[in-house]
Amino acid sequence: MKVSYLKNIAAILLCWMTMGANAQEQPKLVLGGQLGWDYTTIDRTGMGRLDETYVPISGYSVGFQVRYSLLDWLAIRADFELMNRSYTMERNLPSIDPVRTKYHNDYYMLPVMADFSFGGKRLRGHAYGGVYGAFWKSARTMGTTFWMTDYHIYYEEFEEKRQFNSEDRRLIGGGVTGLGLSYIFPNKDGSRGGNILFLDALYYYDFNSHHKGHSNLSDPRYLSTLSVTFGYAIYF
Repeated sequence: MKVSYLKNIAAILLCWMTMGANAQEQPKLVLGGQLGWDYTTIDRTGMGRLDETYVPISGYSVGFQVRYSLLDWLAIRADFELMNRSYTMERNLPSIDPVRTKYHNDYYMLPVMADFSFGGKRLRGHAYGGVYGAFWKSARTMGTTFWMTDYHIYYEEFEEKRQFNSEDRRLIGGGVTGLGLSYIFPNKDGSRGGNILFLDALYYYDFNSHHKGHSNLSDPRYLSTLSVTFGYAIYF
């Protein structure tokens, strides 16, 4: 799956190269903020509990970005975001079917990307590629647990703050690719500067597991997040 994303980005970059002659002078320094929706999946090696199924769920992100143009068609972009990367664990045993746990994870994300742009003077397309560092800021768990006696199974709702331990890896890294659109609104008085509206779709995938496991069991878990953001920026 990750390889296919990289191939798609490579194809987009080849298309961009054929359009390079149409490049327009672009804003030098851009500062902006963004809000977004994201959808997180979790990949496991299958070495953990076999009666657990992990289900992707949606979350949110909020942050800001700095973009600096090196050439008319190439810029360096850095974001700082608070991103919710959550998922649900369900027990797939019929006898305890109601049991599930939602993991609500908040991460500080710092992606640094090359921004290849193409298109007209106002409406621009963007292809992104880069890496990111992430810090697991906090986590909450909520859902339904169970306890049993000799004759009955009892279910109980719960919600609690997750306490990190030696099995957790809080600092991780990964790769990011994506596409975007932006529209430039120059200052009406003709002076340099103006406003930009942008829409981006970025795919984040972890290089290392946020779960280290323990001495008797290795159970790597890798998060992948599709983030769609809408934002506003000013340029100088």
